[in-house]
Amino acid sequence: MSPRPNFAFSSKEIFVLNTSYILTGERLKWILAIANSSVLDCYFPLISTDVRGKTRRYFKQYVELLPIPPYETNYAYYLEPLVDYSCLAKKNDNKLQSAYFEQLIDGLVYELYFPDDIKAANKEFLLNLSELTPITDDITEAEKLAIIQREFDRLYDPRHPVRNNLETLDSVAVVRTIRDALK
Repeated sequence: MSPRPNFAFSSKEIFVLNTSYILTGERLKWILAIANSSVLDCYFPLISTDVRGKTRRYFKQYVELLPIPPYETNYAYYLEPLVDYSCLAKKNDNKLQSAYFEQLIDGLVYELYFPDDIKAANKEFLLNLSELTPITDDITEAEKLAIIQREFDRLYDPRHPVRNNLETLDSVAVVRTIRDALK
């Protein structure tokens, strides 16, 4: 039970208690990015039941109804490294980086679900993101953190259009509607 989605990714073998569920398979970072988004957070109450206020039960019967769009390479190319960045930043207790990468993931998911609205408002992310450096298992922890810092510095720059679009995304009616519904 949770008031919001708390899907997590692990590449290690783990054991969970009976109140947790595990999803296995391919493209899990794609699913994670979308399942934790504001878009699906707003949608989830429409297909599930609330308990004790806005606490929701993320049971299998509801989660499998989430409208996860088919894998799109253009979006996955950015979403998957951003999931890695966010997870590693969170693991290293870098709250600003983690929150910013999660906000950027959310922006990309809005664009994935509402491309016409985002384009009409000139708030596109795909057009303004250049190549992201992937984090791979064969590099050291220090190298991974350096990649994250470099990408964060680039994308968090106040002059970068991605940051500007994130800060003004509420100007898009559908985004504002979803964010208002989640308050």
